[in-house]
Amino acid sequence: MDQEELIRLVIRISKDDRRAFNTFFHALYPRFYQLAFSITKSDATAEEVLAEVFVKIWNNRRKLPEIERLHAYLFTSVRNQCRTYFSSKVDHDSLNETHASKYMHQSHPESLLLDKELVEMLDRAIAQLPERCKMVFNLVKIDQLSYQEVADVLGISHKTVQGQMVIALKKIKTSLSNYFSEKHSVRLRVLRR
Repeated sequence: MDQEELIRLVIRISKDDRRAFNTFFHALYPRFYQLAFSITKSDATAEEVLAEVFVKIWNNRRKLPEIERLHAYLFTSVRNQCRTYFSSKVDHDSLNETHASKYMHQSHPESLLLDKELVEMLDRAIAQLPERCKMVFNLVKIDQLSYQEVADVLGISHKTVQGQMVIALKKIKTSLSNYFSEKHSVRLRVLRR
């Protein structure tokens, strides 16, 4: 969802439009879920945190249009709600729970031009990134937050964001290089026959 579309939705939400809120919820839930899950490492906790966040967003809907950096604000809200949850409700042993993430990668329109195999390879490369690296990559490349906004949202330094992006891009490049070299060698073998 681009910034203009988000702003239009927020204006409608601020005027009590439940349909707009439903659209907003379904469009942003996968991103929010990924962030909450990466912090909590628990499906149930991530879902509980998001329920709280969306209730707060609805309850404060009239103030939403006043927020200048809405994406950063929303991601910060999720992060802060995770912290609040842990400081008030969670037994720290539950941090070790492991559950599969329900997050589904949403492709950019440009990727529609790529062949299915390459898109799958790119998705696998992103999925194999270390958790924090993957989160930073998605916030920068998918959600189009600036490095500073990502630093603010995650509570890390600008340099750390930069370093995580370098790692992510190197790992993705390596994965894709392997893909292309395998494809190239298969094509050469076929041509030699």
